[in-house]
Amino acid sequence: WDGPLAIITNGSRLYDARVMRTLQACDIVCPSLDAYDVESFKRINRPYKGLSFNKMLQGLIDFSHQYTGKLWLEIMFVEGLNTDDHALKAFQSLLKQIKYDRLYLNTPVRPPQQASLKPLSAKRMHTIQQTLGGIPLDYLSHESYQTLEDTPLKAIKSLVKRHPLTLQEIDGLLKQRFQMPLKALLNDIKNDPSLMITAHGPFQMVCYQG
Repeated sequence: WDGPLAIITNGSRLYDARVMRTLQACDIVCPSLDAYDVESFKRINRPYKGLSFNKMLQGLIDFSHQYTGKLWLEIMFVEGLNTDDHALKAFQSLLKQIKYDRLYLNTPVRPPQQASLKPLSAKRMHTIQQTLGGIPLDYLSHESYQTLEDTPLKAIKSLVKRHPLTLQEIDGLLKQRFQMPLKALLNDIKNDPSLMITAHGPFQMVCYQG
């Protein structure tokens, strides 16, 4: 493999010298920083009992100043857990200590394990962007989905074999690629025995069941 190498990580072991050395070989490292203190770390990440937020954070800070590649940091914002003004001020303080090339702002648009968790409104995400800077990830980014299938239903099947898609994502994909809305294909999806529409909180997902 002679192309660029990127690593996505939760950042929990960046304090480990062996991990730091290994990651130096990567072109891009993408760690997460979803919490801003010990309590928010427990609520959001539900860490293994031996994992220390302060140790993890210091590892991220130290790594960011030693790493010679591109560091792309991501914060996942979950409504009611790390999105109030106090949290944003805390994130501002932390970000000043980290050397990063990009900051991505995300929110759980795919169904999380806990159905009660909600994604941010576009308005609140805009406020966060204005406060922290960074790049909000497109809520329903269908442009990045690639498939060689040339008919709508086959295209949907090839994609959901990899991972479930929301109905909104499928609607966007169909409009862009096939110039047709979801409603024109919805009955075909419902009647196809290899596909299943499931509800998870506010989301409806199309899953592949073979």
